[in-house]
Amino acid sequence: MIPANRWAISLQKLAGVIPFGTLHPGYAKMSEELAFLYDHGIRGIKLHPDFQGFRLDAPELLRLFAAMEGKFTIMVHIGDLLPPQQNPSCPFKIAAIKKRFPGLQIIAAHFGGYRHWQYVLEAMQGLEIYLDTSSCLFAIPENLLQQIYRSLPKHLFLFGSDYPLFDASAEMARLQYRLHLSDRELETILTNANNLGLC
Repeated sequence: MIPANRWAISLQKLAGVIPFGTLHPGYAKMSEELAFLYDHGIRGIKLHPDFQGFRLDAPELLRLFAAMEGKFTIMVHIGDLLPPQQNPSCPFKIAAIKKRFPGLQIIAAHFGGYRHWQYVLEAMQGLEIYLDTSSCLFAIPENLLQQIYRSLPKHLFLFGSDYPLFDASAEMARLQYRLHLSDRELETILTNANNLGLC
């Protein structure tokens, strides 16, 4: 975690790059690390409960979310394993966090939850949770893709490619094709991230 965060801080000198840091609920000096990131210009935190080995509903995370509210955007890997109750992350867990911390700006990766798309609207409708388009367009069923996109406010959709797993240009074309987007609609998704206040 510490080397990753120091590397993220160093990336700020690159034009056009907005790095995210990361944290872990098991780290004893989590509050100090969060303050260090903020003092060094980092305004985004990426959490991947599956890879990092914790549950998104772990009580230890509550003080982290409280400290981040109004200061940081968090991007969270959501989904993979079924059923959602047994998964370290799922749409219901991220929705519960948003309800408890309404001022926390949240991005739910993979269109709200990889292989959890059937739960996205049930969990997230009516909540200001952003969804990114990374690592999902090759797998999400057509009916769920259309249903989620048509049911949620358009400003909540953010383009993501999960590069280098997927080529950004190819994912952009796939997004436009699968959602039948006009050039203007595609441009909206491509530029929504400008409204997150990360820089």
